[in-house]
Amino acid sequence: MKIVINSSYGGFYLSLESHILYAKLKGYNVITRGDGTYQTFYKNEESDENIIDDWNIDRTDSALVQVVETLGEKAGQGKYIKLKVVEIPDDVKWLINRSETNGGEYIVEEHRTWK
Repeated sequence: MKIVINSSYGGFYLSLESHILYAKLKGYNVITRGDGTYQTFYKNEESDENIIDDWNIDRTDSALVQVVETLGEKAGQGKYIKLKVVEIPDDVKWLINRSETNGGEYIVEEHRTWK
């Protein structure tokens, strides 16, 4: 299974080029609104329920994986966002964790925790 993570500081934000390629691969007609600094992307029509929200994209989405594999360093928006594809065995129950020391995300095998 392939999963997309941000291996550097910052959140999970796709570049303009990534949004356009992602929408194309998904079969969406992408609509872009914004001032160049902050942009909102919509699929097919401009409405709240059609916003393409980076944080809500399934990190195993094959279109997202293809975007990151195709665009490489250009996939993330900003110098601190370095998106990469991590491959793990299909039968592993996993989750995305964030490092407290370097800010990057990493994949961990899901396990039980008691506090």
